[in-house]
Amino acid sequence: MKLRMTLLVVFVVAAILAGCSMQRAQPQEPDLEDGPHTVVLQAAPQEIQEWVANSLRLFAGQARDHGDRTYLLLTLGEKPTGGYEARISSLSVSGGDLVALCRFKEPSPGETVSQAKTYPFDLVTVPRLEVPVEFRAEGDSPPHIMRVLGSDVEPIVAESTWIKVFEPRPGQVVAGSFSLRGLCSAFEGTVNYRLMRNSSILHEGFATGAMGDWGYFEAVIPLDTAENGPAVLEVFTYSAKDGSVQDLISIDVTVE
Repeated sequence: MKLRMTLLVVFVVAAILAGCSMQRAQPQEPDLEDGPHTVVLQAAPQEIQEWVANSLRLFAGQARDHGDRTYLLLTLGEKPTGGYEARISSLSVSGGDLVALCRFKEPSPGETVSQAKTYPFDLVTVPRLEVPVEFRAEGDSPPHIMRVLGSDVEPIVAESTWIKVFEPRPGQVVAGSFSLRGLCSAFEGTVNYRLMRNSSILHEGFATGAMGDWGYFEAVIPLDTAENGPAVLEVFTYSAKDGSVQDLISIDVTVE
């Protein structure tokens, strides 16, 4: 009898400990009691305002912590007219992650819209969350909402559709060597570049970013064999279909 009681006690204690262990292993649910709040950009902290301004030319979903708040930013990139919208329509919790469900709108045929270029975005905030954030689009065939990998978004000084350059800026004076930095979404993540003077290639190479998301790329371009004077830095990708140059950016620099 004593043996049975001892085994029963051991079994019960083991079950309790196993239950506690399982409870601790479950992901902590983000607290959304306070709910999401739309942010008036001019009222946001300066760091958040700069982040938004730097991101407007990207189609992307991003999250950033600031103080006791987490800010969620959805940007649609440059559009040729008004009438486009990007909205974070709802937030939910899935497996301990925060899911931001997004809605997009294009102008209807015949709709009267501004003919100026626009940069639609939405910015909301929730209490600070130490959890991953996933952006998902509504609809039967939802677009992939791109992430920004490997770097903060800096001011974009030159761009094509799938390449955004942070450095060098047009007209920059360079000496010894200089950096090429930016974001790209390219076939196999590869960005190509060549420093040109007239029809001569002074230096060429490639850097790696990302494919399907915005990935940070960087390369150092040496100038030891380049004579002083004007030059053009070409940044581009090769077409996966026929090998032609595409997404070409030409940046004038001066070698000293």
